[in-house]
Amino acid sequence: MSNKEEIGADFMVYSEFFAYYGTLLLPFVCAGSMPELKIKLKNMFCLCWKRQERLIHPHTLPLSRRAIDRQ
Repeated sequence: MSNKEEIGADFMVYSEFFAYYGTLLLPFVCAGSMPELKIKLKNMFCLCWKRQERLIHPHTLPLSRRAIDRQ
């Protein structure tokens, strides 16, 4: 194969790849270019990743006077 044919074959492979996957990714690119939607998505994903850690602490429960008298 000559050098020109190799370049043409490479171009065909890349063009087929971008033609197929470009149409699948286009809606996401358009949605990402909208500033309002971009901020909402960013806030939504930040909340998922940066959740507060919830700690469990022991609590002492006071007994009422009636519970002590029954024993």
